[in-house]
Amino acid sequence: MTNFDDYADLYDLFYRDKDYRAECSYIKALADNYAGRPVGSLLDIGCGTGGHALVWAKAGLDVTGLDRSDRMLMHAREKARKAGLNVPFLEGDVRGFDLGKKFDAITAMFAVMSYQTATEDILSALCSVRKHLDPAGLFFFDAWSGPGVLSDPPHDRVSSFLRGSMEILRTVKPVHDVSRHVVDVHYDILCIEGERIMKRVRETHPMRYFFPQEIADYAS
Repeated sequence: MTNFDDYADLYDLFYRDKDYRAECSYIKALADNYAGRPVGSLLDIGCGTGGHALVWAKAGLDVTGLDRSDRMLMHAREKARKAGLNVPFLEGDVRGFDLGKKFDAITAMFAVMSYQTATEDILSALCSVRKHLDPAGLFFFDAWSGPGVLSDPPHDRVSSFLRGSMEILRTVKPVHDVSRHVVDVHYDILCIEGERIMKRVRETHPMRYFFPQEIADYAS
């Protein structure tokens, strides 16, 4: 079992207000500006339930999704089926995968690179990306910002969501390890119906934050 296996069934509920379309439009604008040629094929690593991949597929790109959580991929495939889209969603670890092909662009959205908390993990992920990226291609990713975390540290949060007659109560408790540049984000999720707790999910997601010079050094 990996992080997100239990979380996957609730993922789209938690992020139902996330503007995937706007984020994809932003990436497309960057690609149009910096790519040496039009982007036709795209690999979305850490694709989750397909939020970004399906938007790009609807826009006509030849998209492949990759994630290490089979439960996330199950939801992504079902969403693709309902939308009538032929998008391969493949299981694999971003630190070491081989699809035997190259892409015009590769994306790692929603802090996928921040899940690579050790230096060797970051380098392995970047090597995997390089192996699958066309020489004229581009790699787009977002990550937790070091200056942002230090100036405005993450704090405890409690959120409530409704799914039919069930209330989903999510508590988020971050624990900051400054020496490692990592925030361990502890999730405690209660699925409540009436007065009964039907299910409890506990997961810890370690998130590394980066500084601009680090990014430049890793990219060199």
